[in-house]
Amino acid sequence: MTRHFIPAMLSLGLILATLSRVSALQLDSVYLAEIRTGIKLTVTERFDEARQVFQTMIDRDTTDHAAYLLLAGVWHGEMFDREDYSTRPEFDSLINKALSLAEKAIAENRNPAWAHLTRGNAYAYIATLETKVGSWWGALCKGLAAKDEYLEALKLDTTLYDAYLGLGSYHYWKSAKTEFINWLPLIPDRKDEGCAELRLSIDSSLFSGDLAANSLLWIDLDWGRFDEAHDIATRLRREFPDSRLFTWGLAISSYYGRHLREALESFGRILDMIEHQPEQNNFNTIECRFYRARIFQMLHEKDKAITELQTLLSYPVSEEIKDRQQEKLKAARELLEEMQKQRP
Repeated sequence: MTRHFIPAMLSLGLILATLSRVSALQLDSVYLAEIRTGIKLTVTERFDEARQVFQTMIDRDTTDHAAYLLLAGVWHGEMFDREDYSTRPEFDSLINKALSLAEKAIAENRNPAWAHLTRGNAYAYIATLETKVGSWWGALCKGLAAKDEYLEALKLDTTLYDAYLGLGSYHYWKSAKTEFINWLPLIPDRKDEGCAELRLSIDSSLFSGDLAANSLLWIDLDWGRFDEAHDIATRLRREFPDSRLFTWGLAISSYYGRHLREALESFGRILDMIEHQPEQNNFNTIECRFYRARIFQMLHEKDKAITELQTLLSYPVSEEIKDRQQEKLKAARELLEEMQKQRP
C-alpha cells in the first residue's frame, strides 16, 4: 500500500455507501446485523469469513444487488490489501451481476434510490482498479458514471447521506488530479466541496462514518495536513486495532507527520501481520522495509537502516513486482550503497 493507491483506500467505504438511511428504514434488523458483521470482518481483513456472510445473503435472495456488491467489495478489499489482482475475474463477475440486478430494480421501481447507489459504488470500484493499471482516463470515465448515479440517488431520496461519501471522494480526487487545468473557467476546483461532503457523511451517515473519516485522512495527507491526518488515524487505529487498513493510515500519517517512533512501530506491526502470509508477493513488505529504513536514517541509526535495506533487497520477487516497485528497489540499492560508504 502506498500513497499511489489513495483513491483505493476509499473502496471499502464505498461498500458502506450502499447502506444508507433508506436501507435502515426498509431492511429488517437481522439483515442489517448480517451486513454489519460482514463489514467488520472485511475491515479487519477476515476476508473468507466476510465472503461467507455475504454469500449467505445471496443464497437467500439471488436478486439482492447490494449483497452482490458487498461480496465484490470483499474481493476488491483483498486485492488491494495484498497488492495481488489475480482474482479480478471473480470481482468482475460479481460487479456485473450487481449492476444488472440494480438496473432491473430501477426499471421495476423497487427502491430505485438504493439501486442507484449500488450502481454508483460499482462504477467507483471499477474506477479504483483503473488507477492501478495506470488508466487515469478510464478511472475518470467510471468516476463520472458513479457521480451521476449518486446524484440520481440523492434526487430520489435526499436523506441518503452516505451517498456523500462517494460524491466527496469523487469531487476531491477529480480536482486534485486535474489541478493543472483548474484555473480554466469551465474546470472548477471542488476539493473544498469534496471535503465538506465527506464531513457530512462522517456526521450524518448510519454506516459510513469511520470509512468516510479514513477517506478524509488520505485527503489530508495529500493536502499536507499531516496533524489532522494523524489525529484521524490515531482514532481509527484505536477503534480497530487489528485492521491493516487503518494501521496503514497510522503508519503513513505518522511518517509524514514526523512521529517517527510511532511510524516505526506501525510499519513493524504491518510486517508482523503480512510477512508470513501464504503466496506473499512482497510488494507490501518492500514498502514497509523502505519506510523503516528511511526512518532509521532520519534517526541517525545507520546500522538498523542498513539491515532494513538488506532485508528488503533479499526478498524474492516476481518480474511483475520488480516492475511495479522498481523506483523503491532502485532507491533502496542507492541508499544502501551510500550508507555502507559512510560506515567507519
